[in-house]
Amino acid sequence: DAHACLSMLYSSAARFGYDVGAGVAPLERALDLARKAIRLAPNSSRAYHARAIAEWFLGRPADSLKTLDFARALNPNDPELLAELGFRHAMRMDWDAALPQLDEAYARNPLQAGQYRMGYFLWHFAHGRYEQALAETQAIDAPGIAQVHLAAAAALAGLGRLVDARARLTRAEGLAPDLRGHVPDDLSFRQLHPDLIEAIARAIGRIGPETLHHPQHDGLRKC
Repeated sequence: DAHACLSMLYSSAARFGYDVGAGVAPLERALDLARKAIRLAPNSSRAYHARAIAEWFLGRPADSLKTLDFARALNPNDPELLAELGFRHAMRMDWDAALPQLDEAYARNPLQAGQYRMGYFLWHFAHGRYEQALAETQAIDAPGIAQVHLAAAAALAGLGRLVDARARLTRAEGLAPDLRGHVPDDLSFRQLHPDLIEAIARAIGRIGPETLHHPQHDGLRKC
């Protein structure tokens, strides 16, 4: 469990841009730790969960989903694994898999972490239900995560509330200064379906064309 948890910390370092020291590749380190956890405890669902997250951000979503399925087979009563699966399927626009899994996960544990509600946001946003999408960003309740503010900004832009959208985008940029100029790159790193990336980038583009490209940021690490 210690190796699996440390693996997830390294994956979080990659996705949120934390400094892990010079010469350290956080996702490779995360994958190595998860593999070691699996060698130590081959029946640990947490170890496979950790491996799945590392695989996801290494650009291997199909492998990640297979690993999550295996983790769930080891621990079918874990609502967090169910929520994780639903969320990841939503990111790939596989709604038939995502929605029942998310619904069941929150039915089993209403206090499930709000981050998985981003799957519901993506579903509503993809279908033009911007009020419902905005409500999901509020339910996530993660003021310290830039991408939640970015999602809210996209929903607000879809509603035509551009002043409010710009304010949320400014909050996102306060947490991740490079985010505004590289929305498509950031979402691609997170393995969103290309159609979702295009829809969100288009919504952000309505706030102002300067929000999609800042040449002074070119070449910086996206996370």
